[in-house]
Amino acid sequence: MLVTLFHVSRGPSLPVYQVGDVNLFGFMANGWVGVGIFFIISGYCMGMSTERDFSGGMTLSNYARYSFKRMLRIIPPYYISIAIWVLIIDVYHIAPKATAFRDIITHVTFTHNLFQDTFFNISGVFWSIGVEMQFYLLLPFIILLCRGTVSFLMVLLVCLGASIATYYSNLGIVYKWGLLNYLVLFVYGWGIYKYKSSLLYFINKTKAIYIATPAFLLLLSVNVESGNQQKMYEMGIAIIYGVIMLKLSDVIPEENRSKLLYVLLLIGQASFSIYLYNYIYHFVMPRTPSPFSIAFMFTGVLGFGVIMYLLVEVNTEKMRAKLFKNKRVPSGARLDGKYSATVTDK
Repeated sequence: MLVTLFHVSRGPSLPVYQVGDVNLFGFMANGWVGVGIFFIISGYCMGMSTERDFSGGMTLSNYARYSFKRMLRIIPPYYISIAIWVLIIDVYHIAPKATAFRDIITHVTFTHNLFQDTFFNISGVFWSIGVEMQFYLLLPFIILLCRGTVSFLMVLLVCLGASIATYYSNLGIVYKWGLLNYLVLFVYGWGIYKYKSSLLYFINKTKAIYIATPAFLLLLSVNVESGNQQKMYEMGIAIIYGVIMLKLSDVIPEENRSKLLYVLLLIGQASFSIYLYNYIYHFVMPRTPSPFSIAFMFTGVLGFGVIMYLLVEVNTEKMRAKLFKNKRVPSGARLDGKYSATVTDK
């Protein structure tokens, strides 16, 4: 939702209410940090999957099975979105994006984020899908290295050092927005899941949530300069969010959910499709942005993403569940035909 709000609200008509260095509407301009936050969420969710997939250790067979499951989770909705974007860009020219053969090939092989000339093509947000898939393929080897708490902390520190090194280097965007830069957030998210019980005990004992929540909201509203400061800011706010996410996972009730929470869960389940079609607002983008038009485009993007989720992801997840004879029912598609709002296999 932060990323979507950032994309639809860019322009000279953003509302501003300044209190010192804090802009109460700064969360719109800083919504891009949602990418770093999502990588932490992704690492956390992958902790669930890898715990099952590698419970008996890692072999070539279960690594291949794990990789195939990952591809079946990502590829069907992702490839369909590529086809749709190439079609509407070439036919309607709604965005100045390249859709040449090289762009398509690099995107379907998840290598477009490794080249400067294909990095932002087809859709400006697809670069992070490449980073995500590269992390999936690397994660089992990270798990092999993290035999215990000490080895996990060493891996986390190495990733942190690599990330900071890219910030202060002269490397281009391929590196500064690549896996080397973001790996620390993935590993941090995975570690939150792995050490969930101990971390929850610490959070509850120290009341850290009462520090993390206001700090997160305050940081969302500050003015951030470009360059290295932005990257450090993204890492810091994403790490703080990890604390909030872990506490929320412990307090949100499984039953008797409010209607608002139900809607938020649906948006969360549809977040992949929402992200894939984040730029669909170009179809209806008004010439003079205003708070009303921002709200209209924001709602429209979320709605379109939810529709594509129900049309594409729910059905491809049914196929994946059948293929792997998985008894877990895909999100949004219970066998009795009713909607399910439970957390399912990422």
